Amino acid sequence: MDNRERPTYPQAVRDIQTFLYTISQVDPLIPRVNPDGIYGPETADSVRIFQETYLGFGDGRVDFATWQALVAHYRTARTALKEPERIAPFTVFLKDGRLVLGDRSDVVMMVRIMLASLGQEYAEAEGLPITDLFDAKLEEVILSFQYVNGLEPDGIVDRNTWDRLAIAYNKSLRIESSK
Repeated sequence: MDNRERPTYPQAVRDIQTFLYTISQVDPLIPRVNPDGIYGPETADSVRIFQETYLGFGDGRVDFATWQALVAHYRTARTALKEPERIAPFTVFLKDGRLVLGDRSDVVMMVRIMLASLGQEYAEAEGLPITDLFDAKLEEVILSFQYVNGLEPDGIVDRNTWDRLAIAYNKSLRIESSK
């Protein structure tokens, strides 16, 4: 009985291919393979190049040392590819889940930072000082932002206003990074 007749062989090959696929997303030297469970020439070539790159030899066969290296580099690649943790500012530490005139907090500062970065689109936000105080100037900018974004302009940062602000901010970051 050779290895291909073992019931676990296709899954082991698929695991190897998944490791290689993920590693190739952070290391362009490693050829990308599709996890199909078949140890064909593409998989063997990708293993060989992985071995040459990380282990100093390359025969295209997965021995224990190669398996260990694949697992380690796969974990590193997954960490590198992982989305950053998101913050959820509207939790119990904000009264009623809202920011209002007179509040002081780090969340107010985050709102100011996001609005200041949108200053070209929202003239009122230009020159907005970055502080932790929800003052009349910030309320004025929030009112304008809410109006422009089709929200009920009340000058309060609730979940809906926060979500629209976060969407606008993230969109502006994508536009800036593509320039």
